[in-house]
Amino acid sequence: MSSAEDLAVLVDALVNDPWMPRPESVSEVEWAEAQSLAEVEKLLGAQGAPALEHDPVAAMLGLRPVPALVLDGPAMKRLRGKLSVSEVANRLQAYGWEVSAADVRSWQNSSAAVALAPALMERIAAVLGSTVEAITRETGSMVDPAIASDPRWESIVERLAAVLRVAWAQAEIRLAGAMTAAAYRHEAPDSFLEAADAYVTRLERSREA
Repeated sequence: MSSAEDLAVLVDALVNDPWMPRPESVSEVEWAEAQSLAEVEKLLGAQGAPALEHDPVAAMLGLRPVPALVLDGPAMKRLRGKLSVSEVANRLQAYGWEVSAADVRSWQNSSAAVALAPALMERIAAVLGSTVEAITRETGSMVDPAIASDPRWESIVERLAAVLRVAWAQAEIRLAGAMTAAAYRHEAPDSFLEAADAYVTRLERSREA
């Protein structure tokens, strides 16, 4: 595939026809990624799931920047090692991200906060052989401290991580991004947690169905 748009088209096709064969132009790695994204999109679109505004699929797939988490340019530059900016860009492009060498250079040299999609930062970390935590810095709390310190939040995020098959930290970024961007952002901690629990429960049941 040549772009993120191609990946999006493939995901939509898989949502409509989960049994379609893998196109010859799509690698096994790209196919597996598209299948995973299609499954999550179907889960998020399940009838009866609590509504999340502003494209919840994008939030859950890590495609929407989260203001509280930004790329640490200097850390990225250190971890890049012997990889050139062009090599980093080429490897990201291989996964469908429209990134140029100029973009990579700008990110690592920027003194300002660079907010990128969590999924892109996850891929950058993988390309560098590192972790998301090593190439990012937090500019604020993902959620209200009262929520973050509640054991229920940890448990809900852990369950979501199992549904999405991602690390706990990645699941927290995605759930926080979706919940705080939606109608739940002004809810009291208990109501916020109840909504998050209901949402993840619905995803779990959809997967079991």
